[in-house]
Amino acid sequence: MSKQVMQRLLFGIPMGITIGLLWSLGISYYFGTTYQPSTPAFMAQFTDSLNALSCSVLLWAGMGVVFSLGSLIFEQERWSLARQTALNFGITYVGFSSLAIVARWFPINLVWLLLYTGLFGLFYLVIWLVQYLAMRRLVAAMNRRLNQ
Repeated sequence: MSKQVMQRLLFGIPMGITIGLLWSLGISYYFGTTYQPSTPAFMAQFTDSLNALSCSVLLWAGMGVVFSLGSLIFEQERWSLARQTALNFGITYVGFSSLAIVARWFPINLVWLLLYTGLFGLFYLVIWLVQYLAMRRLVAAMNRRLNQ
């Protein structure tokens, strides 16, 4: 396993678990005072909450892996930005969506799938635009320094 992949895993796994845990705490506080690591449909699959939490931690770690390894696509310097973006979107959408379905975050029907896809695409676009504009500003600043 390459050093780059290992570094991404060492970052992505704890980041996914942390985000998942914070999200689940926020949702639990919002909907009541009892902690639930995931939806009632997900919780119903387990005999106790410890098993549900353990499975949730594995799913959150998987989500972190999907996004951290997916970002390696943007390091393929010979590929166009459009190709990098399309591949990254496809990989993260399929990987994250699969894990979200296993976590039972939404029912599997056309309406929910379309809503989820729209929201995923919107969030992806916003994050991509913020990153793109930040990098564009950084490159412009570097070019100004080089021209001085």
